[in-house]
Amino acid sequence: MACATPPTSSTKGRTNYARLCRLLVDIGTQALRDKFDEIHPPAKLHAVLAENKAELEKLRDRRILYSPQMDKLFPSDPTQVSSAGFDITLLTALFRNICDLSEPSKGWNNLPPKSDESTAADIARVKYYRNTVYAHAERTSVDEAEFKKYWSDIRAALVRLGGNKYQKEIKNLETACMDPETEDKYKDLLEEWQKNEIGITYKLDKLGNQMGTIENYLSKLSKKVLNNGMKYKYINPSSRPIYILNLRILDGPVTIICVFSLYLGTEPVEPPTLDFYCEKCKMCISDQDRKSNHIDHPTMKKRHAADRQKPKIKEAVKKMEEKIRVYEMKVEEAGDQLTRSQRNIEKARGVVAKTVESLIQMLQDHKKDTENILNDIEEVHKKHNEHLRQSCERLKTKSEELQATLNKNDPDEILETCQSVDEYGKDLCDAGRSHHKTPALNVRYETNDEDIQRIKCAILGRVVSDDNSTTVYSVVEREGLQGVEIGRASSLKILTRDANQKQVYNADDKIEVKIQTPLGKDLSTEIINNKNGSYIVSYTPDCDGQHEISIAVNGNPLPLNPWRVHVTPHQYEIGSVFGRTGKATGEFDGPCDIAINEQTGDIAVADAKNNRVQLFSSNGHFTKEISKSGCGGKELNSPTSVGFTNSGDIVIIASGDIYFFNNDDDSLTKASKKLAKDPRFLSVSGDKNLILCDWSDNTVKVLSPDGTKLMMKPFKDRLVNDPPWFAISHQERFFVCYGLNHVVKVFNKDGWFQYSIGGVGCGDGQMSYPTGITIDKFNNLIVCDPSNHRLLVFSLDGKFVNSVLGLECPGTVAASSTGQLFVTDFTKNCIHVLH
Repeated sequence: MACATPPTSSTKGRTNYARLCRLLVDIGTQALRDKFDEIHPPAKLHAVLAENKAELEKLRDRRILYSPQMDKLFPSDPTQVSSAGFDITLLTALFRNICDLSEPSKGWNNLPPKSDESTAADIARVKYYRNTVYAHAERTSVDEAEFKKYWSDIRAALVRLGGNKYQKEIKNLETACMDPETEDKYKDLLEEWQKNEIGITYKLDKLGNQMGTIENYLSKLSKKVLNNGMKYKYINPSSRPIYILNLRILDGPVTIICVFSLYLGTEPVEPPTLDFYCEKCKMCISDQDRKSNHIDHPTMKKRHAADRQKPKIKEAVKKMEEKIRVYEMKVEEAGDQLTRSQRNIEKARGVVAKTVESLIQMLQDHKKDTENILNDIEEVHKKHNEHLRQSCERLKTKSEELQATLNKNDPDEILETCQSVDEYGKDLCDAGRSHHKTPALNVRYETNDEDIQRIKCAILGRVVSDDNSTTVYSVVEREGLQGVEIGRASSLKILTRDANQKQVYNADDKIEVKIQTPLGKDLSTEIINNKNGSYIVSYTPDCDGQHEISIAVNGNPLPLNPWRVHVTPHQYEIGSVFGRTGKATGEFDGPCDIAINEQTGDIAVADAKNNRVQLFSSNGHFTKEISKSGCGGKELNSPTSVGFTNSGDIVIIASGDIYFFNNDDDSLTKASKKLAKDPRFLSVSGDKNLILCDWSDNTVKVLSPDGTKLMMKPFKDRLVNDPPWFAISHQERFFVCYGLNHVVKVFNKDGWFQYSIGGVGCGDGQMSYPTGITIDKFNNLIVCDPSNHRLLVFSLDGKFVNSVLGLECPGTVAASSTGQLFVTDFTKNCIHVLH
């Protein structure tokens, strides 16, 4: 009986669909590329894209473009960019944003009216039909009416975009077979069916002849059979009727048993189930065969035999998978090599075109100059001829006037005319002298045969093809691309190899490595040539996040280039310790604050209960003490904070007073309290201004380096009236620690609140009564969290990075330019040095 066409069968509608898809994908995409190359020639495409990079990155941020498309637009070698890899989606986005095309009347996403045949309308038309036919299609079939309409509209748009060269190709596609391989297969199958039909017909004819012979024989035989001598039995009515006849021949005492069957068109008997397996014969058998033909053979249940063979198949699959992985790697490598080869070929084509075009331009310039010379010569002769013609016409006119005077025979007119006859004669003489006979010029173009022959024989260039194996087979050991941490020296190894994967060294090989930070900054690198085919690249990241590493050998990027390396934040480790509880030099009792001289690395510690400030070298050796005995009899009382000025002098806060200690003469000067009545803690900003926490009004104040001027309006947290404990300045922001509120608050350069960092607790990113803060070498905020016995590390925007455990009671912290942290410990009365 008839049945509906299954979804996967071939129909005219699906053929129409396939034909439209090929028209849009194969021809449509190329027509758009041609139009794009016409607007932005390939030789200048990289410059155009670079100029519009910011606009294209906005499209990526809005998810109009994606990373793979951006990689096509901005490859590692910008000069290798080509529209050959751009699809319809990418081309449409480029037309809309960097080609200065006016938007079609109905927009870019709708079908333009037929009357609009502008370039922008045709681009929108191709995009619309691409979406309608296959991108957003709900079925893979197009009826004949739709097909003709779509085909006509798309064909006209593509011809307008790409030119008449597409007419023939589109016409051929309209009638071309959509699957030649399948068509040939079905032709062969039909021929085979025809042969089989002829054979079956022949066999049926032969069988019919044999049946006729048998009927004749039975007819003759029946005459010799006694009527009571035939017995028949109908066996197995569900399959075939079998007749058993017992015949006794009249001619003798012989009983003939004739058994025959006639197939009447019923279904055959189902074959027996093959539930067993013969190990000797290696075949599946039925239970009946097992008990008869295979009774002496080792047999077992088919399922059991299959289970025994599974390990063998699994092992084969495992080996095949290993082989497949090897082949996939080779295919990937071959594909990468093909891409590189095609890129180099395109580059060579560009050089050839540029070379030939420059020569053509030179010849065209020569042709133009020569034609100008010939035109000038021709123009001179034309002017001479025209002047001669005009003189002749003028003489003819005068001659006619004289003849007319004679014809009138008027005495007065004749006498009057005679007076001017001499002038006519003079004109004749002048005309004769000025218009002497000018011979035809022998103008010719003499060729410089020697130079022409030299140019013809010149070799303008040649194609050089080598396997570039040093580049293609060079590798980067992945160990150097993993576990990279900010601030720690890292390295990676490059191995140059030949096609046999053998490490080779060529003294002329040039290794180039470029490492780019997330902010687009180039990181400095050092390349060590071991002169054995291995190169060590050393670098030290100064910020975290994803870095991009590009490596080229002899100017050619390595396969899989570029690599992306994730740099993790720096994890501090506790190193050395200096100081202990006591009153002797180098000992502490309540170290309240610590500061580091950026120029010298010297360290100053406010030793509060010992009423002094101690100075140390960068490695922790005691150098000087500022106290009663060391500052002209003036005693410091409970110094709580210290800092270094731009000149290397020391600013000290003790008992709410500000002191300046001069390193040259060991003098100690007390500043006025007019601007800050009760300062408790201080820091020195990058521009060397003093940042004070004034507890008299709970504000943060910024004073000039000498403490005499207020540099900006004091500010504070307007929501609470708690005193600020520590305040620092970095990148036009103020970070202020409010210990009683368990947070660090961030203010802009004008003192306006921006956001908070932290919150009460002991979890990640939480703190309890935080004290000292600083900014480390890696632009991280370091917070002392003494109640939780740790340091907290945050990014400047407040994101928790990590923590440093193992500290008893960290009170204040200072960061050195070398990346170390110096932390005071209130409980152990010592300084911890963290690396």
